[in-house]
Amino acid sequence: MLAAQAGGAPTDALAATVPAWYEAVFQTVIDERWARIRTLGDPHDDPFAGVPVERATALQTAVFLPAYRTIEARINWSLCACPTPAWARRIYGEPDVARLWRDLRYAVRLDEPDPAAAWEARRDELVSRAAKLDEAAFAALRFRGGGTDLYVPLHRDTTWQPAWLTTSWGRRFLCNLPSEEIYVAPDYRGVTGTAVATRPVTVNGVQVSGLVLRFADGRVVDVAADSNAAAVRASLDQDAGACRLGEVALVDASSRVGRLGIVFKETLLDENAACHIAWGAAIHDSFPDGLPDDPAPSRPAA
Repeated sequence: MLAAQAGGAPTDALAATVPAWYEAVFQTVIDERWARIRTLGDPHDDPFAGVPVERATALQTAVFLPAYRTIEARINWSLCACPTPAWARRIYGEPDVARLWRDLRYAVRLDEPDPAAAWEARRDELVSRAAKLDEAAFAALRFRGGGTDLYVPLHRDTTWQPAWLTTSWGRRFLCNLPSEEIYVAPDYRGVTGTAVATRPVTVNGVQVSGLVLRFADGRVVDVAADSNAAAVRASLDQDAGACRLGEVALVDASSRVGRLGIVFKETLLDENAACHIAWGAAIHDSFPDGLPDDPAPSRPAA
């Protein structure tokens, strides 16, 4: 339905229009402190095939923004993988739902005698790791290998975080399962170098393979890809901040998603397979005192 709207609306404005009732649903979630659960498992590799990428990106952004406001408002939320024949076909080339269940059981530790205890143990490990990195107070990260040579300075006010969050009224929750990452907000102004994606990535519902990004003065200045580079460029052109880094995450080799060696074609799973970066908005929970607006350089490039 979204593809029909993006491709068939008579004007660009209508192609990216979100109805008032949709906005109101998410406002109710915020006002009444509902928990929000979203299921994943898109049956299509490219649901917007044949639609101009600018229109597809504009509509995807318009649909996402009301949902993102619930994250900004710090309600408790979660993404949930839901195996379907179509999703299994996207991954394996055949609708083997049983195989997808087996892989997901392993990825989210449902194969453990006490899955909840296994989740808590992994969470505690990530919390401890984040605390050690905060104590070390590193000024920057440097990624090298496989064509990547990327320098990422870290914002002086940010802290390392796992996906272990707190609502605005004090309830703790683990927002993602699986969750193998710890993340932090960079000082986007100093990001320089080249990042080569070793796995396919999903950008506004489009699968992009062989992605290469080049940064200069904190901005993406060049994009190349084996497929669907236009989708990346459209995403980066959304506004002035879209072409800057908002997150950098570390994932260790013990990640169960990484060990499977499968591209699930869903960000919830695939981002937990390896270290990664994300352009656009910063993660607000990385800033204990709120997201700063500081025009001065934060940490010196060291």
